[in-house]
Amino acid sequence: MTVKLVVLYTQPDDPAAFDAHYLSVHMPLVAALPGLQRAEAGQLTAALDGGGHTFYRLTELYFTDCLWPDFDAAGLEAAVRQFHTRQRRFGAIPPMQATTATVAAHAWLD
Repeated sequence: MTVKLVVLYTQPDDPAAFDAHYLSVHMPLVAALPGLQRAEAGQLTAALDGGGHTFYRLTELYFTDCLWPDFDAAGLEAAVRQFHTRQRRFGAIPPMQATTATVAAHAWLD
């Protein structure tokens, strides 16, 4: 079973600053989450009725059903291998930079 988490971000005071932080800090951290199968993100541009809209961005995260106590080095390796098969489109973030650093920092899973 796959678990889907939907995150809605309200309108920021400074959209440019929010986007810079979101793409350079937030998404690399998300990409390093254990069990993450897929992350989809988008910016909401208009309300269907043409009026104002409450939300600015939408992010959908898909996770494996492996619970943390059962998540081990083999599970991490499988997740990273699966991650390498994806086509990433997170703007200017170099592929795998955040994930590689995070995996190295969490070598205690050995």
